[in-house]
Amino acid sequence: MCPMALGVSSWSFHRDIASGRLQLLDFPYKAKALGFEDIEVVMSHLTGNPLILKERCDDAGIRWVCVSAENNFALVDEKARKLQVEHVKKAIDIAHEIGAPIVRAFFGNVAGEPPVGLKYLTLECLKEVTGYAADRGITIAMENHGNYCNTADEMIEMIQAVGSENIGACPDTGNFGETVYQELEKIAPLAVHVHAKTYDFDEDGDEKTLDYKRIFQIFKDAGFSGTYSLEYEGEGDETENVEKSLALFRRYI
Repeated sequence: MCPMALGVSSWSFHRDIASGRLQLLDFPYKAKALGFEDIEVVMSHLTGNPLILKERCDDAGIRWVCVSAENNFALVDEKARKLQVEHVKKAIDIAHEIGAPIVRAFFGNVAGEPPVGLKYLTLECLKEVTGYAADRGITIAMENHGNYCNTADEMIEMIQAVGSENIGACPDTGNFGETVYQELEKIAPLAVHVHAKTYDFDEDGDEKTLDYKRIFQIFKDAGFSGTYSLEYEGEGDETENVEKSLALFRRYI
């Protein structure tokens, strides 16, 4: 795990990337120019050779610390689950190839009530990808994304059940809802990577829905020493609001 740093996910620019206003190969330079130390790249943005992007990171002088898988382990169908496991293994292979220490993954989504035994099937997936990651010196960071295993207690239960030093949490500050601070206090000790969400800002430059002074203090108290990776998900100009987000983080970190 890298020393505590401020990073930005390519998801913060997903509209600019989708429209072609920002090419992924230019993302490292843009992130560095804005003042970030690290970048994270989601798998759906990695359509080319990751080694070329890594060369751009080295040239820009910025670290690529996380490859973000976009998976769903909450599936009853065995063949479908295996495909999801292979997707995460591909992310692990990329992370190993380019020297990123973290792969972000999801527990998944379910339609309606989770079927009996689903946790055991999901746990099998977690154990398989964590073992694969451990063999390559990679840590899996499980995020509270989707409607399955999305509370701190559920995340802790699943992560601890794997029983490996190569799996931890990627708490997403925007995905816990009204109990966000209580949830973060529980999960922060297991955090290996953090998704710091922003949406909109008040006239003082603070995030309108999340108290980042309080959030950063929670992680400091827990001894977190990884990357705070910005995910801007507001509706405004992405570059302008990424800059506002970084200014906010620097004020309180």
